[in-house]
Amino acid sequence: MLYKLIREESPLLPAQIDEKVEAAMHDPHQLRLFLRLVRSMSDYSRRKAGVENDMAQLATLPDLPVGKIRCPALIIHGTHDSDVLFYHGVYARDTIPGAEGLWVREGSHFCAWISPQVHEVQERIVSFLQENR
Repeated sequence: MLYKLIREESPLLPAQIDEKVEAAMHDPHQLRLFLRLVRSMSDYSRRKAGVENDMAQLATLPDLPVGKIRCPALIIHGTHDSDVLFYHGVYARDTIPGAEGLWVREGSHFCAWISPQVHEVQERIVSFLQENR
């Protein structure tokens, strides 16, 4: 199930996915996060209308004026996210005044939950929130 999730959310090669799955399966923290993620996504019938609406809206969405954002921003992006192009993360980091970028090497769309850097990413999220409350 984890292999399939990563395969669908990234352009990683099978051997790269195998490495990520193997690492996650031996990390109780990642395993717990993965199970929570699966539970939150499992009843698709309850989310279907919202997902379909999101896809329709995203197709017509103009460029967002992210340069107008004035609050602290931490942009976290997997370099191998197939849902949101890496360019969008770089653009946000470069356009939002003072934004910080955290790039997760070979990270999929779920890089804050499942990746070899998950502990580092989550620690940075917590410290960013504490610094900017």
